[in-house]
Amino acid sequence: MLRSPVTSLCVLMSGQASRSGSCLSVGVRWLLRRRSRLGHCLRPSGAVVMLLAAWLGASAGLAQAALLAQWNFNGPLTGTLLPALGEGTLRPVGVATSGFGSGTANGGSSDPVSTSPPNYGWQVWGFPAQGTGDRSSGIQGQIDTSGFGQIDVSFDFRASGGSARHQQFQYSMDGSRFIDYGAPFGSASGDSWTIQRTIDLASAPGIGANPQFAFRLVSAFSPGTSTYQAAASGSNYSPQGTWRFDMLTVTGEALRGAGAGGGVAVVPVPAAAPLLLSGVLLMCMLARQRRRVPESGLDVLT
Repeated sequence: MLRSPVTSLCVLMSGQASRSGSCLSVGVRWLLRRRSRLGHCLRPSGAVVMLLAAWLGASAGLAQAALLAQWNFNGPLTGTLLPALGEGTLRPVGVATSGFGSGTANGGSSDPVSTSPPNYGWQVWGFPAQGTGDRSSGIQGQIDTSGFGQIDVSFDFRASGGSARHQQFQYSMDGSRFIDYGAPFGSASGDSWTIQRTIDLASAPGIGANPQFAFRLVSAFSPGTSTYQAAASGSNYSPQGTWRFDMLTVTGEALRGAGAGGGVAVVPVPAAAPLLLSGVLLMCMLARQRRRVPESGLDVLT
């Protein structure tokens, strides 16, 4: 079925065709009714083209990310593994111990809370002995991504000097079988925070619109070797070295027509769209006024 350009734009913005045209804004309908009178104004003048290009560019890049779960691990007396926002679960995997430590030590995480307590980070230790257990020990999270795609996982991270330098991110489509995603990445140095490291999972299949999506961050051998490298240069690896996490966040983009592992990301209309349309209308009205022949006989402004 052929659609008018305005209806096509409406479909792009609202996600569905409107048989009655109800998705057209009042301003657009006003323009359509007066297109013959405003035809000279609606030609693609430089200013109008610039405004429309800016709006369309903003629309294309504005598929908003929704927060699915966030852990800040904060509590009045000790930390907690309950998410501060959203829903999800976290647990240690393959390590002997987990607990909570300061979120402000060594320069602090990105948590806006500036004192500890209540600002805590979650830490794990008791990793495998040197040369054993590659990519088996760390933390695991599980999030229901139903209705969402374009999943990202971000976190603040601090490794003690003797802990494993390299981490491997893994994902699972069924909550039990985990797949390496990308190559292992290393800590910048021991006892300092890496702020908001982000894992973009856009190319990972089957994790969007999936109630069983899970992920792991696990210790890995130094690439090309069969041993762990210590996070701090000059230090020796120790299984009792600690990994500490803070502001662990999972986001996604809302899907239209989402099924298991699929869907189309919805691009919302920018909040400034009505204001932009009003500006275009005002430009048209001013341009039309300036082209009228004044009764006084003065020269016409063009």
